[in-house]
Amino acid sequence: MRKEFLFSGKGGQGSIFVSIVLAEAALIEGLHAVQSQVYGAAARGEVTKAEVVISDSEILYPRIRKADFYISFDYKALRNFINEFDMDGVLIFDNTYKNIGRDKFKIAKIYEYPFSKRSIEEFKSTQPMNMMALGFLTGVSKIVKIESIIKSLRIVGKERFFNINETSLKIGYDLSKEVEDD
Repeated sequence: MRKEFLFSGKGGQGSIFVSIVLAEAALIEGLHAVQSQVYGAAARGEVTKAEVVISDSEILYPRIRKADFYISFDYKALRNFINEFDMDGVLIFDNTYKNIGRDKFKIAKIYEYPFSKRSIEEFKSTQPMNMMALGFLTGVSKIVKIESIIKSLRIVGKERFFNINETSLKIGYDLSKEVEDD
């Protein structure tokens, strides 16, 4: 088993952090995982990209070929990296600010959800929306257990944000269960 994950967004949206949490969760479960990132001028709000490869055997090539799962928090970032995504895969997109338009992309499975909007409603901040999306991905992909994501969050995250991140993660995971049979 080899699964490839792609994350993109604007600088500050947490694409890279989410990828680190996922990779650590895979290691906790005894899987092999490699995480890489590209962020250029992201501090100024430019696009960021992170990749995670998870496998049950040694990873010989540490980069994605065509991602099986793609989470994007920003439309510009989505368009920048869509060619690195397997169109037979699963796309998860934060459509708070823009719908992607299903007719523009011929993708097997698209989940659009306003993670940022929900995060503002729940937490008065968009910051934990990335954890909500990761919770959703965890439920949809079934690659790692939610408990491993929570353990990973304790290891790589800041303690002062743990409770809000854990709550946001669980909201996203619960959302994935609502759409599981679609």
